[in-house]
Amino acid sequence: MDDRPTYWDMFLPTLLDRLSFHMHKDLDERVKKYGLNSHHVQYLMALSIHDGQTLVGLSKFLDIDNGNTHRVVKFLKENGFVYDDRKDLKSKKYHIFLTERGRQVAEEIRNAISELNRQYFSELSNDEVRAIRKVSYTAVGKVLQVQEDPVKDGTPYYIRLGSFSDVQNDQGA
Repeated sequence: MDDRPTYWDMFLPTLLDRLSFHMHKDLDERVKKYGLNSHHVQYLMALSIHDGQTLVGLSKFLDIDNGNTHRVVKFLKENGFVYDDRKDLKSKKYHIFLTERGRQVAEEIRNAISELNRQYFSELSNDEVRAIRKVSYTAVGKVLQVQEDPVKDGTPYYIRLGSFSDVQNDQGA
């Protein structure tokens, strides 16, 4: 067998990037009516899965740095999607919760994401979609392992919730 890199090997990152770009673009279009973008969505989805997280906990849950989490949570709070349980403005540790509006929007977004995924993968069987998901989880896990990712106390939610995603997608795929 030839050990030289194949066309696929060289362009796999580009293909994955293009897929991600278009998925984010389509999601941005769906959520702009709420004044949100696809980057805000991941926080709403994370809180809809596990409400009441601290900033640090939410950052670890999403595998995103604390600075970005702080900025997004501030935006979501100012726009009525989340609130916190701070007793005093100087409090450093507090929990973040979805407001009723945040819960409603998160549910609408979850439905929009499911609809988009059905469109993207309509040519694939449920078994093929499950295989893509499994391969993706495995690849991301391997990348984190190779990079000696600093998430020492747990795997990011998108890997950990594989079985949750299986249930969701089996119902809607």
